[in-house]
Amino acid sequence: MKRLRLIGWLFVFAMTTSLTAQVVPEWPVVARLFFTVNPAMTASKDQTTLQLMHGKMWSRIKSSPSQSGLAYSSPVSDQRMGIGGQIFNETIGPIRQTGILASYAYRFSLGRTGRDQLSLGLGIRLQHIRIDKSHFIAQDQHDPLIGILEGNRWSSPSFSLGFRYRTAPPTVSDPVQFILAASMTRVVPFGERFATAQLDERQFYYGLAGMTIFASDRLELEPTLLWSMTESGNRQFGLRVKSTHTDFGWLMAQYVRSAFFTTQLGIPLDIVGKGALELSLTYGWYFGTISKQLGNSYTLGVTYFFESVK
Repeated sequence: MKRLRLIGWLFVFAMTTSLTAQVVPEWPVVARLFFTVNPAMTASKDQTTLQLMHGKMWSRIKSSPSQSGLAYSSPVSDQRMGIGGQIFNETIGPIRQTGILASYAYRFSLGRTGRDQLSLGLGIRLQHIRIDKSHFIAQDQHDPLIGILEGNRWSSPSFSLGFRYRTAPPTVSDPVQFILAASMTRVVPFGERFATAQLDERQFYYGLAGMTIFASDRLELEPTLLWSMTESGNRQFGLRVKSTHTDFGWLMAQYVRSAFFTTQLGIPLDIVGKGALELSLTYGWYFGTISKQLGNSYTLGVTYFFESVK
C-alpha cells in the first residue's frame, strides 16, 4: 500500500511539472542517451558504456537539422552513483551548436527489500554557437538575425534536475515493474558575459511514465508515455512501445501527437572479451499535409559495453 501511495504522489508530481513548465519536444530515441535529458537516468544502468549516434531530420529540406554525439556513462563506487558525459554537435540551418554535457546521479534503495529504487540527478550543459551567414539574404537589411548573431559565441549554460523512480525489477512471480521520471532544465542568463541571442527555451520539463512487463524469461515489453512542454507552451505527447528479446534484440514503435511515427530495430552483437555491442537503426515518418515537403528522419546508434559491474 505504501508503494502504491508513493507511486501516486510521484505521478502527480511528474504530471504537474510537465503541465506547468516546459520541455524539449522529444526524448532521445537511443535509450542509452536518456541521461542527456534526465540526469537521474545516469544511475539507472549497471554497465559502463560508450554511445555513438548520428541523426538527421526532414531529409527533403536543404540544411535540415542534424545531430551527432559521443557519450559515456558508468556506475561508480558501490553502484549507487552514476556519472555521464556527452560531446555533441547540432546543426539547424545556419546555426551550429557544439558543446559538452555532464551529469551525476545517486540511487537510493526503498522498501523493505530495498529492490525499489529512487534516483536523483544533476546535469550541466555548455555549448558554443556559430552562425553561417551565407544562409541569410544579405540584401535584406531588415532581417532581425543580421546584426544580432554576430561572430562565434558561447551561449548561457543550462542546469538540469531530475528524478527516476522504479519498482522492483520484474520476475516470473511479479512480472510488472512501474517506472516514473521527470526532469527540469533551466537556462541561466549570464548577461553580457554570454552575450548572444537566446536560441533555446529558458526553461523546459520532461515527463515519463511506463511499465516493464516480464512476458517470459527472455522477453520484455515496455509501454511508455512521454510528454514535454516548452516555455512558450508548446506541448508534446507520445506513446512508445518496445519489445526486447535477450538473444535477438528489440523492436520499438513510437507515435507523437505532432503526426510523427518512429520505428527502431536494435541488434545485440557479442564480441571478443567482455565487451558487447548494440546497434540501432531508427526511421521516422511524418503524416499530414506537409509530410511531402518535410521528408523522413533517421538515427543511427552504436553502444559499446566494455565493462560489466557485478
